[in-house]
Amino acid sequence: MLAGKFILTGKKEFAKIKESGRLVQSESFGVSYIKTGSQLKFGFIVSNKISNSAVKRNKIKRALKDGVRDFLSEFKTGITLVFFAKPKATLLTRLQIINEVKYVLAKIN
Repeated sequence: MLAGKFILTGKKEFAKIKESGRLVQSESFGVSYIKTGSQLKFGFIVSNKISNSAVKRNKIKRALKDGVRDFLSEFKTGITLVFFAKPKATLLTRLQIINEVKYVLAKIN
């Protein structure tokens, strides 16, 4: 699991990243980010539009968090990211999502 100190909370913070952040798209999710210079923060949004099943939504969130956790040591500067899951994420395995997260984070970093 990703440590609590890295989790983004609060509607205002999410809205700020969505509005003013740069966007990178992949097949199963989008990532909006702002380079902050000080700390690392990550937010994850998997809406009811993706799946009505809370179990499926939580599996996607866990896979996204695991992909980020495996990549944490690669970040040299502070950055705040918000992941937005797409419906295709429900069709991928956990390992495929993790690999896609690593690929996108490598492009951002």
